[in-house]
This record gives sequence, C-alpha cells and structure tokens, in this order.
Amino acid sequence: MQVTAPSEAQISSMYRRDLCTAILFVVILWLTFTVVVALMTDDIKSGLLMFVLAFLGFAVCTLNTLSMVATMRHLREQGDKLYRQELYWLTQTRADRARSPREGRKLKDYYHGKRETREF
Repeated sequence: MQVTAPSEAQISSMYRRDLCTAILFVVILWLTFTVVVALMTDDIKSGLLMFVLAFLGFAVCTLNTLSMVATMRHLREQGDKLYRQELYWLTQTRADRARSPREGRKLKDYYHGKRETREF
C-alpha cells in the first residue's frame, strides 16, 4: 500500500466534522444550562442567590462557547497543517498494518495495556 498525500476533500471533511461537533457541544451546553436554571428557580427561594448562581453559570457557558469559537478559528487558519499531519499518521498506520497485520496488532495491544515482556 502506497502512502498518498492527504487531499483537500479529506481536510475539509475533517474540519466540517470538528465544526459540527463543536456546535453540537455548545448547543447541548446552553440547553443544559437553561434547563438547570429553570429547574433551580422553584427550589431556590433567595433571589440574590439565584442571580449569583445563574450569573456564574452564564459566565462558564460563555467562556466555553468563546473557547470553542477560538479553537475553530485556529483550526480554520492552521488546520491545513494540523490535519495534514494527522492524516499522514493515520495513512502511515494503515499502511503499516496492511504490510504486517501481526505487528499492527502487537502495537495495538501495547497501547491498550497488554504489554509484552521480552527478555534480552
């Protein structure tokens, strides 16, 4: 199996997948925050305590959202380099497994905690 250079289609596909995952995470985060605040309003009688908790939760969600936006901007700007490197190693690993499935299994076992002890 010959190792080929990653294509632009592969890179854009990986970026779209990462972007969709980030958007899904942010949407679930904000939905969870909204549900928690709605459920807390019945149990917490103090208005000041409710305001402080809601404000802190809002701040945490906002910071998480901004970090996702920054990460996706970074991937958009530097993604070509990052995704090419990742695709290179994935392709290289597949090529190694195709050449020697037994060695690929040993490597997989090594990384999953089934380390062999060899005597020298």
